[in-house]
Amino acid sequence: MNRESQSLLEAVLAESLAADFQDQSLTATLNAVRHHRRMRQWRRGGAVVALLLALPSAVWWLRMSATPTQPATAPSVTMVASQPLPASMVVETRPDTVAIVTSTRAGFTVVATDPVRGAVPELTDDELLQLVAGRAAALVRENGEVRLVIADARPSGP
Repeated sequence: MNRESQSLLEAVLAESLAADFQDQSLTATLNAVRHHRRMRQWRRGGAVVALLLALPSAVWWLRMSATPTQPATAPSVTMVASQPLPASMVVETRPDTVAIVTSTRAGFTVVATDPVRGAVPELTDDELLQLVAGRAAALVRENGEVRLVIADARPSGP
């Protein structure tokens, strides 16, 4: 938001801000900073644990790669003999044993739908402001977008 929009918004909404808004904002900011610090400490501790686990593994791998290996021995060879199948085990296909089903387009009806236009009415700026009458609200236009800002609304999400 540019500086003029910010100052205009502050001027419009300054009367309706609760007295404890600054305390709530400071508390939320401090909680977020504390959470961020705890996560950073956990990540740092996890990196130390990973390093302590990786070091013995690397030493073991180096010791194992330095030991000589036994030459591979050739596997023993087994002879396989084949014989022809008996006639009772041979499978054959016969023509005209499967019925073929055909269809024509004459029995089908093609159905198409068109999207409904104007099913959801759009509100004008005045109609939107009438919906929040009695509450401190402002329409903020920025970068081609319009947002409705309500001063006493609680933010949703984390």
